[in-house]
Amino acid sequence: MLYFENTAGHLEVEPTGFLRLTWHSVHTQQREGVRPLLEAALQALRDTGLERVLVDQRARLIHREEDTIWMLLDFFPRLMDQTHYRYGAYLESAEFFTRSETRHLMAEAHTRYGVPCRYFGTEDEAVAWLLKQVDK
Repeated sequence: MLYFENTAGHLEVEPTGFLRLTWHSVHTQQREGVRPLLEAALQALRDTGLERVLVDQRARLIHREEDTIWMLLDFFPRLMDQTHYRYGAYLESAEFFTRSETRHLMAEAHTRYGVPCRYFGTEDEAVAWLLKQVDK
């Protein structure tokens, strides 16, 4: 079920019990939509109480520095304080710099706030892993 969509991507609540965040194609993605998309993800997690998220970054652009700083200092602390988020499955971009940026950002978010994240090469692997995780 579609929960939210803007120029950066869209959110769906999957009937199997997880939130799916899909970044739009680099050809249509607009950087102005990053923060509203992530704010909507926070709200979706609050509304649903879901603990599991699939983040499809295969088409994502590299974030602007100011957005990366905002995520690290504002978004991730709220994610961990205001939601039940416990399991993050990330489908990585094939683009080296985007993949590197994501790994660096998520390592820092894990060190600072305990943000969980696991990387997958295929959607089937990511979904199978998410479905094995049990909500508490």
